[in-house]
Amino acid sequence: MNLSEVDENQEVDVWWGSYAGRTMWPSFLVCLGLTGLIILFAWINVDRGQLKLTILGLSAGVWLIQLGRFAYRYFGFTYRLTSKRLFRNRSRQPLQVFLTDVGEVSVEQNGFEKLVGVGRVFITFSDKSRPPLALEGITKPKQVVELIRNCCHQAKGVRNDEG
Repeated sequence: MNLSEVDENQEVDVWWGSYAGRTMWPSFLVCLGLTGLIILFAWINVDRGQLKLTILGLSAGVWLIQLGRFAYRYFGFTYRLTSKRLFRNRSRQPLQVFLTDVGEVSVEQNGFEKLVGVGRVFITFSDKSRPPLALEGITKPKQVVELIRNCCHQAKGVRNDEG
């Protein structure tokens, strides 16, 4: 969408996003390793009569915590960019940022995140007393950064024309 074609007073949706589940693959691998350690620990230290119950109980605890973390992020983190504002909803903790207040936008990705095409988008504000904002688990974060930058330039241009 070309924002220059939109009426400057109108606010339109530019992008919607949410937490990419594949961002948590490394922590799922850690849970798999913990499950293996639980099996090894139980095999060495637990009476054979209690072996299955011990392994199932401890492993279920690990996986329930992990699945809870996954659900909290996957179903609870949503992002929305309009021509004037950026919204971050984090499990019923809504936050909105006016694009005219944004200073810089950048991407951070580790090696794994680059491999699977996800990352974190960091937003700093013109008012340096405000803490930076992080959007986690973003799919195609470089494209999202460009969208945010373009919308910020457009929003600031509109604001400068009004002032």
